[in-house]
Amino acid sequence: MDITKPTINCQNNTSEIKSQVSVRGNSKEHSFLFALFGGIFLLICIIITVVFIYGIIEKRINVWTERASSKRRRKLRKTRNAIRDESTVISLPANMV
Repeated sequence: MDITKPTINCQNNTSEIKSQVSVRGNSKEHSFLFALFGGIFLLICIIITVVFIYGIIEKRINVWTERASSKRRRKLRKTRNAIRDESTVISLPANMV
């Protein structure tokens, strides 16, 4: 037996290859799971952000519509008051004017 030549033990070599393959397979599986959970987490964060922004926009729109409707009511009230004043002036007797 020559000491300079490395001895090849097939059984150890195949078990070593299998362990390396399983480690590589696990790392691929782990990276896939990491990407999957990362994607799910990112999707949940986006949904929460969209709902939050929608709530803010909805509140703003409600404020704007309330302002517009109150402005419309004021204008209508002024118009009705002006019409009522005009009709009372028209209906007054001539000697009171």
